[in-house]
Amino acid sequence: MLKPLLLAIVFVLSLSIPSFAASLSMSLVHSRTFDASMNPLASGSPIQAGDIMLIDVRMQLLGAAVNEDFGNTSFSIGLSSGLSAVDLGGGKWMSPAAAESSGVYTDYPASAPSLQSYGQFDSNGSLPSGIQSHWLTNTDGGKDSNDLQAIIVAMFPSEAANRQYGEAVRPGAGYADQLGSPTLLGRFLVQYDGSGTQQITLAPPLPFGQWWSTIPNNANGTGQLVAQPSDNYFGATLSLPITPVPEPATLGMGIVGIALLVASRRARSMQAFGRGSS
Repeated sequence: MLKPLLLAIVFVLSLSIPSFAASLSMSLVHSRTFDASMNPLASGSPIQAGDIMLIDVRMQLLGAAVNEDFGNTSFSIGLSSGLSAVDLGGGKWMSPAAAESSGVYTDYPASAPSLQSYGQFDSNGSLPSGIQSHWLTNTDGGKDSNDLQAIIVAMFPSEAANRQYGEAVRPGAGYADQLGSPTLLGRFLVQYDGSGTQQITLAPPLPFGQWWSTIPNNANGTGQLVAQPSDNYFGATLSLPITPVPEPATLGMGIVGIALLVASRRARSMQAFGRGSS
């Protein structure tokens, strides 16, 4: 019953499609690489077979009206051959808080007085009782709940007004959080097996329907969700820079070619030496 309930919370509350042209732009960011034992590798290291990559999912809300906030979205992750999702024990999809708990990401871009946490934020700054948790739900809503399909991210209107997720200037009140801009929605890990292609896609769960909402007129945090058209939902594709591993035959040909080149240069050097000594 949990999954239908979550879907009801996220989408049934959507009222109508508005006439203004807010859009949702999703992005995939390769933020870190680990070896097969989850030891972090230096930035820019070539990706080899067995390496594991941390992928961030981020979001921007574009063209929104005044006091219109991001409300919710759903998306699925596609992996090409050569890549497989990694589960560290808490699920393949990791909300920012879950990724922090797993230990794969522990640095904090926003310094104090911002909370040093990916799971909570301070909604009212120096005033008391302002610490709250991010998201009403941020979970894998697929059929088996661990397949990176139909991931659901949603929040209450009050949180949306305070945090202004996806907007260029955020938050609306309180201290900055660690989710940044474009706003971090979550993370997942993929491992390269040394073969195939290396492409990751993010798209709505189905090519039709309304898979995201905004909350117009939400200055007081009491607005209602309004479904947005799929034409205004922009997914993402990430092609990872994998270092190719040469086939044995290709490697052999390369070695032979180098040997022939060296021999040719030596022959030319000897001829030049002979001409110079005559």
